[in-house]
Amino acid sequence: MEANIEKHLTKSVKAIGGKAIKLNPHWNIGIPDRMIILPKSRIYFIELKDRSKVSKAQKIWISWLINCGFDARIIRGKDELKIFLKEIENE
Repeated sequence: MEANIEKHLTKSVKAIGGKAIKLNPHWNIGIPDRMIILPKSRIYFIELKDRSKVSKAQKIWISWLINCGFDARIIRGKDELKIFLKEIENE
């Protein structure tokens, strides 16, 4: 299920002129799944989850990114993804 959500995210971001870059967890354990880069200098860090738990390392990364001023969030399932996509389309 998570793979389907990731494909939908990637396709939708591309359709609005952005990139959904897959981040490699081998570089840093817990790094979010995707970095979304959109026109007008908009950057988002997204951790996609289905039913799995957020690890301690993932929580630390998300918190650190937010403290650095980035929009970093966890998206759980298709409904939350739809809300996020609507939000970035309307900015």
